[in-house]
Amino acid sequence: MVFVYEPLKFIMLFLKIPNCLLSIILAFRIKKLSNYILNYLFFISFIGWGIFIGLDGLLYIIAPNGAFLYTLANIFRDVCMIMIALIPLCFIQAGFIIKEGEEIALHEKKLRLILSFIVSFVISIAMISTDSIIVMDKTAHPPHPFLPDELPPTGAFSVSFDPNILANLFYISFVAWYVFGVFLMFFQQRREAGVKRNRTRYIMFGILMIPIGIVYFIVQPYIMPLLPVVPGVDPKFVYNLVGQIIWAFSPILVYIGMRVRVPLESEVPRAKLENEVKAAKP
Repeated sequence: MVFVYEPLKFIMLFLKIPNCLLSIILAFRIKKLSNYILNYLFFISFIGWGIFIGLDGLLYIIAPNGAFLYTLANIFRDVCMIMIALIPLCFIQAGFIIKEGEEIALHEKKLRLILSFIVSFVISIAMISTDSIIVMDKTAHPPHPFLPDELPPTGAFSVSFDPNILANLFYISFVAWYVFGVFLMFFQQRREAGVKRNRTRYIMFGILMIPIGIVYFIVQPYIMPLLPVVPGVDPKFVYNLVGQIIWAFSPILVYIGMRVRVPLESEVPRAKLENEVKAAKP
C-alpha cells in the first residue's frame, strides 16, 4: 500500500513538532522553577498543549491511509479535544490562586473547583461527540467524504475536521472558557503594581495566545479568499505558519512571567509597599 498525504499537511507536521517540543520543554522548565502548585498547573497545561500540537500534526498525515489509521486519527483527535479542554481548567485555577492564594482557591472554595471541572468535562465530551476527521474526495462533484473502507484515496483528496455548526458552537463555548481565564488575570493585574503586575501581565498574554490562535484557525477559511494572492507564495502555508507562531508565544510568555521573582512582603520596605498599593488603586 502506498502511503498518501497532503503535501501542505506534511510540511505543517515539521512546523508543529518544534511547537510541540517547545511547549513540553518549557513545561518542565516552569515546573523546575518551583514546587508551588501554580507551577504544576502550568506544567500540566503545557504538557497537554504539547500533546495536542503533536497529535494534531500527526493525525492529518495518517488519516487517509486505510480504515485502521483513519480510526486511529479520530482517536488522536478525541485525545486532542480532552487535552485542550483540560488546559483552560488549569489556567482558570491558576488565575484564582494568583488572586486568592492556594488555601482559598483550592480548599475553601472546593465547590467552584468542582464546577469548573464539570464545565471542562461537559465541553470536552460535547466536542468529542460533534467533531471528527473527514477525508474529502476532491475528484467527485460535489466533493464528499470517503468511507473508511474506501481509503486510501487514489485521486485528489483533502483531510480536515468536520466543520459542522454544532461543533463550531462548542468551539466558541470552549474559547469563551479560555477567555474567562484571561479575564481573571486581567482584573488581577489591575489590582497589582510593580513586579507583581509585570508577572501577571506576561501570564495573561501567554494564556490569551491560545484562544487567539483557535479563533484565527476557525475564521481562516473564511478570510483567505478575501486576501490578495502573492505569486510564488502558498497562502495556506503562510496562514498556518502565522497560527503556529501565535500558539508558540503562549508557553514562552507564561514561562517569562513565571521567572519574574515576586519578593516577599518582608523583603519590601513598608513605604514602598504603601506606594505600590496607592498606585494600584483606581
